[in-house]
Amino acid sequence: MGNVVTVLGLGTPMLSATIAKFIGTEPGFSMDVGVVIIWTCLFCASCYFGLEKGIKRLSNLNLAIAFIAMGFVLFAGPTAFILNTFINSLGLIFQNTIRMALNTDPIGGGGWPQGWTIFFWAWWLGAAPFLGVFLAKISKGRTLKELAIAPLVWGPLGCALFFGVFGGYGLHVELFGDVTMTSMMDANGPAKTIAELISMLPAGQLMLPLFIVLMFIFCATTLDSASYVLATVSTRELPVGQEPARWNRMFWSVINGVAAVSLMFIGGLKPLQAVAVLTSFPLMFIMFGAGYFFLKDLKAAHGQAPEKITESERAADLTVPEPVT
Repeated sequence: MGNVVTVLGLGTPMLSATIAKFIGTEPGFSMDVGVVIIWTCLFCASCYFGLEKGIKRLSNLNLAIAFIAMGFVLFAGPTAFILNTFINSLGLIFQNTIRMALNTDPIGGGGWPQGWTIFFWAWWLGAAPFLGVFLAKISKGRTLKELAIAPLVWGPLGCALFFGVFGGYGLHVELFGDVTMTSMMDANGPAKTIAELISMLPAGQLMLPLFIVLMFIFCATTLDSASYVLATVSTRELPVGQEPARWNRMFWSVINGVAAVSLMFIGGLKPLQAVAVLTSFPLMFIMFGAGYFFLKDLKAAHGQAPEKITESERAADLTVPEPVT
């Protein structure tokens, strides 16, 4: 739940700043609360209609708008620079993955690994339990191989495309724009900087409402699935093929919204990052145990793994019995 609240808490200031930029006003706490209320109503409605009529349709709409937004930024923005930066970044990742993964910057003390790398890993670690349950819920009829490949391939690929396109555009503004991103960050903070970057796109005033809709749906699709999972695991007996009670789904949707407003009221980004890390740390040990018992259950259900079968056992299996006379 800490991970879910973090999503809502981090997304709200960004969305408020974008709305404020579009309507020509200043964001504030009241606007943040209004955004959370609208968000809560949105994923409450999605949870109310269930997997097929609510969550699935909202997710498909979210995916379509995301590709439209990325395509527009890619082709209307500095296309060549974005593509070159993306390819170059892939090379740097493959070359420096181990060093970057283990970097804690103990000498420089800049805080980047702690504030972003570790936080990002902790966020995904916190998301793993409810994502795993949700993926299992919607993957009836698929093999374990298909279930494993989907999050291990499509998730990182989606992140790479997102960071490649939008990060490349932001880097181009930083290097060649009239106003650098760092100066905007120092003056206005990250939320307003993102809104300003969107407005600097060609047809920026038309792109602002598109990104507002995208932000609303993006977080809603995360939160409705999380509320659905919380309702599922809090149901004592749930027959196969049935969904948790609607009141249960709505209850967890409201709880997530209230918790997000509370954390934002306490102090913004730092408490949210702390919640994500603190709630994820114990999950690391739980997941090791869950993985062990999962493999143990698989072995008990399906027998010895093929790679563990000895040559003599394999030969015995291949021996053709003599015909009975």
